[in-house]
Amino acid sequence: MKGTAAHRVIEVMLGTKKVAARNYIGKWVQVHEGDETARIVDSERAAATLKPGWRAFPIDEDMVYGVQTMVDEVNRVMATLFMPELFTERYLDGRWLDSRLGGTADVTAVEPFGWIHLFDYKKRLRHGGSERQSTDEKLCGVPAPRARGLRGVVVHLIQPNAPHEDGIIRTENLHSRRTEDISKSN
Repeated sequence: MKGTAAHRVIEVMLGTKKVAARNYIGKWVQVHEGDETARIVDSERAAATLKPGWRAFPIDEDMVYGVQTMVDEVNRVMATLFMPELFTERYLDGRWLDSRLGGTADVTAVEPFGWIHLFDYKKRLRHGGSERQSTDEKLCGVPAPRARGLRGVVVHLIQPNAPHEDGIIRTENLHSRRTEDISKSN
């Protein structure tokens, strides 16, 4: 649920174009246990407004570092794209391709007649090393075969708070041809 809290801060920062996560230090994120709705509140309201079914997480140095890493990477990539459209927490439905495909993309940048960039923020390493596989199953290539003129999909896995042999930001280009191969195999 702390990951959900970080996702909320990322969503707010990208939506408001505020680029300094440090401005949120001292605030809290309340997350509903049932549907994972999240809201940012001031520290004095964090405990006072907490109702049953909600948990509160402080926006601390650890969260700020992770959130800032994600926002910086999104902004870096966005600056290289031609007229990109940015979406946060967008559901990508891939059931038309395979019933196992589909999921919510943390951040999606869509370049007209170009590339789709999917950004997946991971709070911590899961044991078993399945982050990449889980990201691929949920997101990679879901929109590509249906988009006309699309050159491909780029997946950015951002995992700033956990060491990984390939670094905290990992990127893979998936060309449309690969996703077409996937759709033919199903």
